[in-house]
Amino acid sequence: TALYGPDEMELYLVDFAEGFGVYATESLPHARLVIARSDRESGLGVLRSLMAELSRREALLRTTSGRGRGLAELRRSTSEVVPRVVLLVDGSQELLCLDDEVGCAAADLLEQLIRKGGSLGIHVVLSSQSLEGLTALRHMILACLPVRVVLFAHRGDARRTRTVVTDVEHHLNARENGI
Repeated sequence: TALYGPDEMELYLVDFAEGFGVYATESLPHARLVIARSDRESGLGVLRSLMAELSRREALLRTTSGRGRGLAELRRSTSEVVPRVVLLVDGSQELLCLDDEVGCAAADLLEQLIRKGGSLGIHVVLSSQSLEGLTALRHMILACLPVRVVLFAHRGDARRTRTVVTDVEHHLNARENGI
């Protein structure tokens, strides 16, 4: 929020936990949506809304006759203000904990937003206490996340997040460690 004004960046904050973290952001002029103690259906609604925005941006980009790609081209070729969008989902394990209709739909939408959204200015930040029991979370979602910050983790979580660091379990077994 220090680099971009409210017309340049919008924040969508969905907290499935106690909501303490998002209360401080409610007064930010960038906060387009703040939901504390969200239920799964509301979280899914936010994802659907952002997917509709992604589709709108893709359609706008098609009108540029292939002259460019991404957010910069959208801004140059249209008269619309096209802000960056940052979706922060805290407690994402609550949204993806069941392999039911809501969990599967959320996983599909997250995958599309993560895969296609970045180049069009829509970015996703997921936070979770644990990756265990996330039956709707597909490995593809983790593969699409180019940056992962992992703090203290149990052995199963450490294995699921492993990419380049081969001895990740050793690094994440102490509370003061992180990767």
